[in-house]
Amino acid sequence: MSGITGDMLRAIIPETGLTLLAVFLLVLGFIKSEKVNRALGWVTAAGLGLIALLTYLLANPAGSPVLMWGDMIRYDAPGFFFAILFLAGAGLTALFASLDEAIQPKPEIYLMLVLSTIGLCRMASAGNLVLIYLAVE
Repeated sequence: MSGITGDMLRAIIPETGLTLLAVFLLVLGFIKSEKVNRALGWVTAAGLGLIALLTYLLANPAGSPVLMWGDMIRYDAPGFFFAILFLAGAGLTALFASLDEAIQPKPEIYLMLVLSTIGLCRMASAGNLVLIYLAVE
């Protein structure tokens, strides 16, 4: 069995970044402050923008598609394109949600947005139906 390669780590950059952002938002959600609740949309959008930028710079696949992690993940151009698209869409959604007065006192909305984006990114590069099912769940 071979070790973890650079391609394997680059293939999971979006999900790793989104998981770290979700943990950060969860910690910020415990702070019961009006000021923090108003800033969560901008924090989420900035985090998603940073993850999209890192994904674009570090995880751009070159060459033919590669199956990895037990043939469950396809590291290819369409998966990369859709991951960037989903990250950009989630960032814009976070910005628009931060402008709505009804959403500001509900910090869990941003956490749900980030967790949904993890599933979308995983679905975009799924290599088999089992991973698509897990990503939907």
